[in-house]
Amino acid sequence: MTRRVEPILRPAECDPMTAPNPLHQVPTFTTKSATPEPAPISLRVMDPADPRSDVPEPALDPTTGLWSSAGLERFLRAARHAGEGVALLHIALDGVGALRARAGDGAADAVVRAVGTRLREVVRAAEAMGRAGPDALIVVLRTTSVEDGRRVCARLGRHMTRAPVPLNPSVQPVALSMGFVGIVAGSRTPLSRLRAAAADAARGAADGEMAVAADPGPAGAQASANTMRSRP
Repeated sequence: MTRRVEPILRPAECDPMTAPNPLHQVPTFTTKSATPEPAPISLRVMDPADPRSDVPEPALDPTTGLWSSAGLERFLRAARHAGEGVALLHIALDGVGALRARAGDGAADAVVRAVGTRLREVVRAAEAMGRAGPDALIVVLRTTSVEDGRRVCARLGRHMTRAPVPLNPSVQPVALSMGFVGIVAGSRTPLSRLRAAAADAARGAADGEMAVAADPGPAGAQASANTMRSRP
């Protein structure tokens, strides 16, 4: 049986927010080589309810249905094998931690779940979406361009904060701070360090802003001392 392979989305070929929704396709990485192309590396990014999904359960976050840390690590390994640069966009859900302390895990997880659903509705060029901790989400973009990141950030901000999340008997406003880290082809930085850099950048951003940090490199490498802040 011949398996259908979707084309690779490239920033130069399509606007990051108008490409097909990755939840409805099988993203692929094609290894770059002067020799004939080997079979592409396929990694499904599917709704866990989709019968086509081959992602083992531990790779999915049970609250949001997005990637877990294990799933994100698997995706990044495929990108590195293909020699393709990507970026992490850390989305901190401001105020959810205080809600968790005040009203408990059930109320806070309901907000995270609702915001995760909004993320699914708006992301187009991202090839993976996941949960980055109790009160944060993460998007893996197949671009290292800060300008692409700004456009994605602006679109996410408008859509995900458009209305508060209803909680019985109250509502919870949605506020976001975002951190962007570009990961060039050939980077060997562990996912944990990349996620920490993106999270630190998000903590340094004001409400609705995106801060940009450099790839910190493997453990023991010289980390960048400069973090730039940019408004989407």
